[in-house]
Amino acid sequence: MTEPRHYLQFPTCHNRQLAFVSEDDLWLCDLNTMHTRRVTTDFGTVKNPRFSPNGQHIAFSSDREGSIEAYVVSVAGGNPIKLTYTGAACLVTGWSNDDTVIVASAHQSPFREGMLYHVPACGGSLAVIPVGPANAISYSPDQKGMVIQRHGYGYPSWKRYQGGTAAELWLKRDAKSEFAVFCKQKMNMLQPVWHQDRIYFISDFQGHGNVYSADLDGGSLRRHTQCEGFYVRNFCIDGDAIIYAQQGQLYRVAIDVTTDAPLAAEHLAIDTGSICHHKTRRYDFTAKTLEDIAPNHNASSVALCHRGRLFVMPSFQGPALLLDHNQQQRYRHCLWLQKTARVFAICDDGNKDYPAVFQSDQPMAPAKRWQSVNLGKVLCLMASPTEDKILIANNRHELHLFDMKTGKLVQIAHSAFGTISQFDWSSDGKWICYRQQNSHETAQIILYDVKKATQTTVTNGLYHDYSPCFDPDGQYLYFLSHRSLTPKGDGLCFQYNFTDTTLAYVCCLQSKTTNPFYHQVSDSDDDAKDDKNEKEGKDDKDDKNEKDDKPVKAVEIDLDGIAERILPFPVPASSATKLLALSGKVLFITASWADNDADCEHDDGAGSVSVYDFKELKFEPLFDGITGAQLSHNRAFLCYSNASKQIRIIPAGAKPDDKDTSYRKGGLIDHQRARVAITPATEWPFMLREAWRLQRDFFWDRDMADVDWDATLARYLTVAERVTTRAELSDLIGELHGELGSSHAYIMGGDLPPKRQYRQGLLGAETTYDPTAKAYRISAICDAQDVSSTDLISPLRMPGVALSVGDHITAVNGVALSEQLTPECALEQQAGQYVQLSVRRANDKAKKQSSKNADETVIIKASAGDHERVYRAWVEKNRAYVHEHSQGKLGYIHIPDMSKDGYAEFLRSFLPSFDCDGLVVDVRFNGGGHVSSLILQKLALKRFGLDKTRWHEANLCYPANAPKGCMVGLCNEYAGSDGDMFSYAFKKMQLGTLVGKRTWGGVIGINVRHALLDGGVTTQPEYAIWLEGVGYGVENHGVDPDEVVEITPEQAASGLDPQLDRAIAIA
Repeated sequence: MTEPRHYLQFPTCHNRQLAFVSEDDLWLCDLNTMHTRRVTTDFGTVKNPRFSPNGQHIAFSSDREGSIEAYVVSVAGGNPIKLTYTGAACLVTGWSNDDTVIVASAHQSPFREGMLYHVPACGGSLAVIPVGPANAISYSPDQKGMVIQRHGYGYPSWKRYQGGTAAELWLKRDAKSEFAVFCKQKMNMLQPVWHQDRIYFISDFQGHGNVYSADLDGGSLRRHTQCEGFYVRNFCIDGDAIIYAQQGQLYRVAIDVTTDAPLAAEHLAIDTGSICHHKTRRYDFTAKTLEDIAPNHNASSVALCHRGRLFVMPSFQGPALLLDHNQQQRYRHCLWLQKTARVFAICDDGNKDYPAVFQSDQPMAPAKRWQSVNLGKVLCLMASPTEDKILIANNRHELHLFDMKTGKLVQIAHSAFGTISQFDWSSDGKWICYRQQNSHETAQIILYDVKKATQTTVTNGLYHDYSPCFDPDGQYLYFLSHRSLTPKGDGLCFQYNFTDTTLAYVCCLQSKTTNPFYHQVSDSDDDAKDDKNEKEGKDDKDDKNEKDDKPVKAVEIDLDGIAERILPFPVPASSATKLLALSGKVLFITASWADNDADCEHDDGAGSVSVYDFKELKFEPLFDGITGAQLSHNRAFLCYSNASKQIRIIPAGAKPDDKDTSYRKGGLIDHQRARVAITPATEWPFMLREAWRLQRDFFWDRDMADVDWDATLARYLTVAERVTTRAELSDLIGELHGELGSSHAYIMGGDLPPKRQYRQGLLGAETTYDPTAKAYRISAICDAQDVSSTDLISPLRMPGVALSVGDHITAVNGVALSEQLTPECALEQQAGQYVQLSVRRANDKAKKQSSKNADETVIIKASAGDHERVYRAWVEKNRAYVHEHSQGKLGYIHIPDMSKDGYAEFLRSFLPSFDCDGLVVDVRFNGGGHVSSLILQKLALKRFGLDKTRWHEANLCYPANAPKGCMVGLCNEYAGSDGDMFSYAFKKMQLGTLVGKRTWGGVIGINVRHALLDGGVTTQPEYAIWLEGVGYGVENHGVDPDEVVEITPEQAASGLDPQLDRAIAIA
């Protein structure tokens, strides 16, 4: 049998005509002849193809123009037709008849819970299917019954998932019956297909993803596929057979519901004959994958790690030399050794990190490698200025000293609380200073004597001290500390906060060293130096290079009483994050990327550079806009990057000349000289290894959830050879993550092909086509009842526009609308733009009496997004409902997530509500985060006093803002992560009764900071939550409410909310 060469997904079949997705495009195969042809070409990432009942058309979803939308294409050929213009994810799920496509979308929802819609196959408005929230639907052969899928999560990226959001099927047998849960299992039940008198679906309730079926009573359960490794991903039914996708291949198995005996599956040996153009070689010279750059001792040359390759090149002009041509590995860290041409680097071979050193002036010479050294996952490193010794910090919270001469690795320190990733060498290489956490909230500065291998604590560990560095002249040790505790009143409620908490400190290393901030300055030395330089024609750079040749002065440190020789800099408190020491000066770096741990993920938040000059006793800002900074070995030059991804080298302590954009004088480094040849066929299997290794090194359970992780990699590497696009690789990595059966194992981004971005303009309203008026009638306007922001106001409600429900829209920008040309279609690529609408007002009597009945024109600014407005409208509707049905006694609070934005939403509702007789606290659909403890502190506050004055008719409460009455909590299947934690705590703290449905069940935390070779990101579940009473039981189960209240499809379709009704009744 010919070895398969492609990765095939999403089969759909009609009369032995098989459509599927490969290379992100849609293909069609005649199973009689096995002739295969491509239907789409470079049409974004195609998903979910579905044949029409008559087999003449295929509907599918694609992100070709930015958002995922629905398209339809004729089997006979031609260009696909775009059907939807939602500006959000819109997934094709099937057809209801030959003329109508079914899609699922959450574009009108305030949350990620989607609805099902009909859309004409020739184009037109979406019409909601009245079944409430659902992801898929299949009709009975007579079209009178239906089965829907509600919820669904983690298949297959969280295998064996059984939390609250696990997909379940609801069956409506005929037009007269009501929906009922069908064949309930603990785990996901997905992709329902009503075929003849049975319901077929995918599930992993037996431990592996397979196709099952059951009769309409949920009995006679049969398993049709026998997959024990990779999951069945998608399937379709063609006559008497099931065609399914598994491990990137398609298989066919006969249907026999009369027996439990397994039937053999036939592999469909489909060869597209494609050249797989996504795998063709190309070049990358962008800064996106520039991981590390290091100037040599005098900044005349730089070493850099770019997309896993190691280069050296002159700083301002000259060739970039590739030091290692092996593409089966990745270099992530590099530095120069002393004043030599040697480059030290950390190489990742896909299984481990190991050190290597190269002779940059002999690029053809083999590198010296220490492949047996156990470094762990290297986070950062620094070379000794005088010897062949390297400080290395790793993921195991260890700080190591690597001796290149002996090849030995010595552990200097270990912390139980965090990584030891901030350190520095003294100028003579005899001392090391580093920061080590001594609790979760505090950290100390520690000195290490390299020769004696002894440690001395410099600071007492009562504060968070960080960023230690040595004075290159050997007199001082500098560091930062969060010690400026100056509270500032909150502008919203009674609480105090702390900002700009950082102060800088200097520690005198010798007992006889005088106060560095008090001295007399003589101008004679400067004048003499200037005269000498002027006579000899020297500049500052020449002088700095001369200093490189001076012998290194031994650094003497008097350890006795060292903690008593610490002084604060006379510099205002700030949010400084890093110090860089120069001779006679200290640079202050303030930037969000330079967090307190060097292993934190850098973002694009630009920072600033300031300098303190000891000679002038002056602190001044230098420049801003930086995103990274480091010094050359001689500390005479600063190498930094900016928000524009430029790399620049300038004299340390000086201001850059922004007017000079040249490479030589302006200091700009042309890093695009380091051009990397990208061979996806080599990169992608390596990136799969990277994702595998990151889980191995960071997954919270060292036993890897009892999964044979090495064997798992071997299985997946065989499939990786067939991957033909970056999206397919992400799909495969997602299933690899799923083997661990854990929450929060995600894959994001990567070197995906560029796509068009047609931003959808929106009206903030719903419209329906009125064939009589030949226009679109406004059927609903999203009213957030909040004018805090223009984003909350529908464009149709703006002054001067003031349209109402019942008015008609006849044209957009002078183009008449029709049944096929919807307002959404006309507003494509109009987001944020001013648009002319031709409208016909329903209550305009004058124009109704006019014989011409001319339309009015209004100008609106099309909205770029509806989410915030739709969400606020939903909240205000619930608030009004609670107020009305409790006779004004209850307050309503919804918390959409546990991020800073969610905390703001909580306070928005809490402050006007805490004095009510009771509170309904709604965390349904909570997207998680990390602020649940802050919210719980406010809700748990008990009031036991009043503050009475003569003139206040309403007494103030004590403690301030303490809730007055009882509370009821609301949770549902979509409350997850920190929403799970809040739901558990609400019950545990006995704040009130918890009502609703079991929560998502994902509470193993992540720390997003490790990128793959091409810049994509995977996450590793690192922080498993243990909770009193349930242990680790919330993970993969969720939190059970005190009272379970279901919302049936009929109730949801009618707009009823029995969960909210029950909360009001209890309160």
